[in-house]
Amino acid sequence: GIPKDRKIRIPLDEVRREYQSVASECEYQSERRKDISEARWLIEELRVSIFAQQLGTKQSVSKKRIMTLLSR
Repeated sequence: GIPKDRKIRIPLDEVRREYQSVASECEYQSERRKDISEARWLIEELRVSIFAQQLGTKQSVSKKRIMTLLSR
């Protein structure tokens, strides 16, 4: 139900907030664009892994992996 969806969405929301923060800070840093773009797609993969598990993901993805990429 809805409470369960909210609970499992927490990591996704945390990653998305961090992504938005890093992306806005690094908007003009061309050397970070690749990492930012990769993080965006990993967030989409994380969303699939959480809400549409039967579809599967192209690669292994986790909150930790995305946060590590964004902190580089």
